[in-house]
Amino acid sequence: MLRKWLCPALAAVFVIVAVTAISRNTYTSWRSSQLSQLHATCKIALKSEDWTILEQSAREWLELDSHSGFAWIYLGEAAQRRGDFDLTASCLAKLDDDDPKCVPALLELLNLQLAKLNQPLAAMETCRRILRIQPGECTAH
Repeated sequence: MLRKWLCPALAAVFVIVAVTAISRNTYTSWRSSQLSQLHATCKIALKSEDWTILEQSAREWLELDSHSGFAWIYLGEAAQRRGDFDLTASCLAKLDDDDPKCVPALLELLNLQLAKLNQPLAAMETCRRILRIQPGECTAH
């Protein structure tokens, strides 16, 4: 009796594993293609100064990859060009500490907090974060 069900059960498991692997590879490929396309769209929108398209594309990108430093920077750029400095500050603060673009983004955030937003206490926190990441950064000192 056990042999009667063993072969079909193993075949079903094999099919499920194969379909899962194929689905994962297809999704990964699709996601990678979407991210590349969104990056290209953001570059074109930035170059043509189309802040609406830049913002839309960056937001779509962040839906797929919320840790993308480039997407946060593009969204922040669009916000800054439209005069939304609170959103700009929020975007610049979102970069992961290990992202190579983080310290330059935080330095821009610092300037924004001191000049446009008049947030000296937030600027102090930004300086502390910069110094945790890059202790020798002169501006933060």
